Amino acid sequence: MMKIEDRTSGEVRKWRKFAFSLGVGAVCGGLSSFLFLSLVDGTFDQLGKSGEIAGLVALVYIVTGLALGLGLFIPNLGARFLNVEDSDELREQRVQLAFASAGMMAAGIALMIAALAAPAGPIAAPVALAGFAIAMLIFVITSVGTAKRQDEFMRAISREAAAMAFYLTVLTGGTWTLLAHLGMITGPAALDWLTMLWAVLLVAAFGVCATRGLLKPR
Repeated sequence: MMKIEDRTSGEVRKWRKFAFSLGVGAVCGGLSSFLFLSLVDGTFDQLGKSGEIAGLVALVYIVTGLALGLGLFIPNLGARFLNVEDSDELREQRVQLAFASAGMMAAGIALMIAALAAPAGPIAAPVALAGFAIAMLIFVITSVGTAKRQDEFMRAISREAAAMAFYLTVLTGGTWTLLAHLGMITGPAALDWLTMLWAVLLVAAFGVCATRGLLKPR
C-alpha cells in the first residue's frame, strides 16, 4: 500500500512540476512576445508580417536558451522548472547543456537580426550580415560541441530530428511554393524561408522527443 501511495504522490509531484513549467514558459513567452510586438508597432512599423513572425520565432529560441542557462547557473532553481530529475542531473550535464543554451540563443539572435534587418528594419544590411554570420558561427561551434558529448541515444534523436525537419520543410515550403507557382496564393518571401527553417527544426525536435518519451514529466 505504501509503495502505491508513494508512486501516486511522485506522479502528482511530477505533474505539478510539469504544469508549473508550462505556466512559467507561457508567462515568459507571452510577456516577451507582447514587448516585441509593442516595440514593432510603436517603432518598426514597416517590418510587416514576415518580420513579426520571424521575430516571434526568434524569441522562442532566445527565451528557451535563457531558461536553460538560468537553470545551469542556479541548478536548484533550474530543477524546479526544467524537465530533469534533480539539480544533480543539471550539474552532471553542465558542459553539454551550456553548449545547448548558447546555441539556442545564438540561433535566436541570428533570426532576430534577420527580422530587424534593412530595408524594413533598423539594422543596416552590412551590419545585419556580419551579425548574422557571427551568431551562426557560434551556433555551429556550440552544435559541434554538443554533438561530441552526446551518447548514442541522443545522436539518434538528433538524426531523427534532422530528418523530420527536412521532410517538414519540403512539405510546408514545397507546398507553399507550388501553390504560389500556380498563382493560387502569394509566394514565401526570403525571410519566410528563414523563419520556416528555424520553426520546423523546433517542431521536429519536440516531435521526436515526444515520440521517444523525453517530454514525460520527471
